[in-house]
Amino acid sequence: MQEFILQQKISRSILKSYARIANMRKPEKYTLGAAIEESEFRMLRLAIQANKTRTSKRQHYQFELDAELDVLRALVDQAVAPEAKLISPGLHREWAGELSEIGRLLGKWIQSEKAASTR
Repeated sequence: MQEFILQQKISRSILKSYARIANMRKPEKYTLGAAIEESEFRMLRLAIQANKTRTSKRQHYQFELDAELDVLRALVDQAVAPEAKLISPGLHREWAGELSEIGRLLGKWIQSEKAASTR
């Protein structure tokens, strides 16, 4: 069940990011914005693959998802950097909060998988 909630959170984050990216300046919208969208869709793809996998390969997808989450966090941090100023600090806090929630859900899922594999 937790993995499905994670998938929903990622999907909602993608929907919210459309408006956030649309408000960026045009050149950055097509570079940094595109990289953010690509990272979000990769996360969704990895969450679905991990959810569908019933073998030991699930952990591989979970760790890839965790790494992609770190990439997305770095991209969002770049968008708020003083040099870029593509998003406001308030929007960055909101977005970072959503990513932290996704990270917590993913961490709990990874821990539950580790506990299940040691039984």
